[in-house]
Amino acid sequence: MINKRTLAPRFINRIDNWLLLNKPETWSIRTHLVAYYGGIFLLMLALLVYILPDDPKLSTNTPYWSVFTNIITLIAFVVWLIYLLRFNVFKRYGITSSLNSLKAFALYYLAACIIMLIPFVQPFVESIKANQAYPDKMLVKDMNDINTIINQLEHNNIDHVWHRDTLTVRNTLPRRTVITPDFNDGVPDTTFEVVKDKAGLVDTAELRDKLAYADSILQMNDSMYILLDCPAYIFLGIYNVKENTAEKLLSAKNMYYTIHKNFVQPDTRSITEKLQGLLKKYEYPYKLYEYYDSDTASIKIKKKYKIRSLDESISNIATRKYEWYNDLGDMSRIFLYFSLVITLLIFIFRHTTVKTFFLSLLAAVIISILTTLFGVLAGFNIEGVFIMMLVWFGIFTACTVMAWQSKTRSVWIGIGINMFVASVYFVPLVILGLYDVIRRKNQVNYEPLPPYLLNITEISCVVLLLVLIVTYIHPLYRRWYASPED
Repeated sequence: MINKRTLAPRFINRIDNWLLLNKPETWSIRTHLVAYYGGIFLLMLALLVYILPDDPKLSTNTPYWSVFTNIITLIAFVVWLIYLLRFNVFKRYGITSSLNSLKAFALYYLAACIIMLIPFVQPFVESIKANQAYPDKMLVKDMNDINTIINQLEHNNIDHVWHRDTLTVRNTLPRRTVITPDFNDGVPDTTFEVVKDKAGLVDTAELRDKLAYADSILQMNDSMYILLDCPAYIFLGIYNVKENTAEKLLSAKNMYYTIHKNFVQPDTRSITEKLQGLLKKYEYPYKLYEYYDSDTASIKIKKKYKIRSLDESISNIATRKYEWYNDLGDMSRIFLYFSLVITLLIFIFRHTTVKTFFLSLLAAVIISILTTLFGVLAGFNIEGVFIMMLVWFGIFTACTVMAWQSKTRSVWIGIGINMFVASVYFVPLVILGLYDVIRRKNQVNYEPLPPYLLNITEISCVVLLLVLIVTYIHPLYRRWYASPED
């Protein structure tokens, strides 16, 4: 006889029945059901977000959706946990091995990842919709057309005076040490400031930076440069669009050479009609007050064509189009680490008693409060907080050693084992953070750690946890759980 799951097709029921008869431990984790029902919900949620009317020119709806999706995610975890409570091979029979424990951890993590995808569906679909409505090529072309037409229509009203900056370069300039307290980690931030005895005097490093951004450069001799910067020929420009597209926005220098240098009067009527169409296309749905701090010629032109409204619309479009791309690294880490924390909690819950599990949660809260209080009393000294974290881990490790010596199942030792399992993954990251803080404290010219070092550390965290599950954590739990209770 085959178990019949609600709304489940025949093949899911067959898989469920086969796992129950042949792989009861795998069946008890219910990853196959999480994958099936979770997949259906994710598709339905994506379809709902896609078909609901939403103007990309408005601010993103992600903050509002996140409340709803986070609640659904929490409910999904609770439902999954209820099913996990119903059957546990480890607690009832103990017929399991270290490799089975590792497989179970992987299945917990897969199920947690599927559930954790729920909050990420809406921003992903929102980005797809914005990219469909305003492809990169069209968006950049329209922005360039708006700037070009405004420059053509307002040629006589634009200030065409270029800004000049005369620089005299020296190979080195006297420096003085400037120490600024950094309240984020309590370590003084030591920097150097160039001492200039007159305006326009720069060293070679500052000269390179200025040359990279100048519109035009005149080199008078080996040590004197005149840097020229274009007037404000760009009225509509969004940073996100410029940085994230293959097609690039025209610069003020481009406008000067293509329009103003050899200006030819265009067909005003045709370009005005085109401009009105573009302004209407990107018009912000609500009325915005065109407020500016000054009243220069450039500002008057921006007020005339309601550039602030266009900025708002295109900024919102760019946020929707590129928020997924720009924040991919951070969002991936949030997703993976939240899934990992949930997996560790489930793994601990399945390998310990209910009483010990909830006392471990209470202990984690108390330890967090004590560690935070220590950091506050130490003047936000992050170095001391990192050291305290390692001291806590040393205590948890000592509890695991005591478990091998104890002849009874002590709740306190069980709490220590649970805290060890929950924290062992993060120990290499804490060590890396401590190392970086010490470097920053002792180095005069501090340079951040290379990104690849963090990636290597994270990989080592994964390897460490998986190896310990097979070689140490599983036998440890077996030893503690099999002992007679105090």
